[in-house]
This record gives sequence, structure tokens and C-alpha cells, in this order.
Amino acid sequence: MTRTILLILALALAGCSHGVKGAAQTQSALANGLSWTYSDAGGVEVLTYTGPGFEPLALTITCALARTAELEISHPQPTAPEGPPRLILSSGKTKTTLLATESKAPDGTRMISAMVNARDPVMRDFRATGALTVGEREIVVNSGTALPEIRKFFDACGG
Repeated sequence: MTRTILLILALALAGCSHGVKGAAQTQSALANGLSWTYSDAGGVEVLTYTGPGFEPLALTITCALARTAELEISHPQPTAPEGPPRLILSSGKTKTTLLATESKAPDGTRMISAMVNARDPVMRDFRATGALTVGEREIVVNSGTALPEIRKFFDACGG
């Protein structure tokens, strides 16, 4: 998992300063300025939801082994939750709660990560609509303009 977080940050920095080969970025018309970025650089599929210059990093979904449908979702969480860490995902009318692990990014950001199958009903709904909620409040809203990139990511990951 630490390797994944380091890879994500390295891709973010490379994409920010030099452009990531194979990366396709889409901009949504969201007031918060966040957008989806898909990258297939380095043999690892990465879908990030972030702002310009990869700040702030709101959510990262990776699949290191193409076509396996196993995804790792990482999300910064500034405060420690009560009880074991978990990610609550919902899309449309589907919802799932995933047990998560905690780690620190190289910049000291507290991250929680969880594994989910790309064929999970929540992820299928996300693939279909582009709408995903993390936690109890919506932080990743429908980004219909990014739907082709989201679907490319799922196609590459076997979802």
C-alpha cells in the first residue's frame, strides 16, 4: 500500500511538471475545481479526483494488475475515526462499507485505503454514472464530462 501511495504521488508530480505520457485529463464544470484524471503510465492504472496541480488530492483509485478487477481506493482523512478505519462508498442507491488501513503519505498526510472489486455494485454504478460519494457527505460529485475516462479506467482494470 505504501508503494501505491508513493507511486500515486510520483505520478502526480510528474504529471504536474512534465505531463504524464498516456494520461488523459478531463475538466468538469464543478464549482470546487476538482476533476478526474486517468493515467495508465508505468503499467499501473490510476484514476484520481483532484484539483489543479494535484492539490488537493481528494481520492485515488488504482489497479496495479490489469484485468484483475481488484481496486485500491485511497482517501486523505485528516482526523482519526472512532473505531477501525473504514471507507463508506455510495453511488446512486447502492452503498458499501469497506474496512480500511491507515498510512502516511510522504508529505505526512494521513491516508486511509481499502480494497474493492471493480464489479462491486457501487463501483458498477460509479462506472455507469460518474457519481461517487465517499463518507457521509458527497465529496466526489457527478462529473459526466469525465465519464469516458472513468470507463477507460474500468475497462483496463477488468471492471
